Amino acid sequence: MQSDSFIAVYDWMLQDLGLNCREAMVYAVVYSFSQSVGSFTGGQAYLARRLKITRQTVNQTLRRLTEAHLIQKRDIFKHGVRYCEYRINPAFPAPSTPEPDPSAGGGEEEAQRKRSTVPH
Repeated sequence: MQSDSFIAVYDWMLQDLGLNCREAMVYAVVYSFSQSVGSFTGGQAYLARRLKITRQTVNQTLRRLTEAHLIQKRDIFKHGVRYCEYRINPAFPAPSTPEPDPSAGGGEEEAQRKRSTVPH
């Protein structure tokens, strides 16, 4: 595992999908792979190592996410060995991130104004 890799858990995963922290972490890994290479095929051992949880917890979490139709599971057989492929269910697309509205204020000028009004 690269030291510069990261897992992005977006607020919508928690708020809109109603995932708990463990579910959001597993979902975020599947989401990341789905976005970059189409699906996640790393297996339960990879998720357990990466997220510092047991394989049993990974299995239960993947099952819950699949039963909730948030992810899709497909069995793939290669040379008589079964592999599981997981991908995000396209029926639950990620919400689009709105572009910042420059007329709404904010930015460095707003941050400077707030800093200047904070009592020291």
